[in-house]
Amino acid sequence: LGACVGWSLGRYGALPIILRIGKYILIKPHHIYKAEAFARKYGTWSVLIGRLLPIVPFKVFSIAAGITNIPILPFILYTLIGVFPRILLLTLFGAALVKYTKPVILVIFFALLIVIAVRLVQYLMKKNSKKKKNNV
Repeated sequence: LGACVGWSLGRYGALPIILRIGKYILIKPHHIYKAEAFARKYGTWSVLIGRLLPIVPFKVFSIAAGITNIPILPFILYTLIGVFPRILLLTLFGAALVKYTKPVILVIFFALLIVIAVRLVQYLMKKNSKKKKNNV
């Protein structure tokens, strides 16, 4: 439902509002513009790709999908397919927490894994953007 609300906001002209108040919900204008360009390039597949990326907030791709007029039914289908792996991982993580007697160690391990993954993606993105600037 939340994804459909985001799609509706993008579809029915809430972009000026999102750009004005987005900073309060952690959406910066460049997030929307990048997601919109990605959605225009890959069409409905961009929804699935965006849902599978662990570091991209769902709301950004939902709004971009609405802005680029991706039809609602493919949007919902790809959203459901894309969030399934994340839901599965969270479920397995929760089950592991319940199973082990020392969940603190498990939480610290997964937190470190997430931090390392985010830092690696940031490094690669920064490196990629520098290459693009040098090639221009």
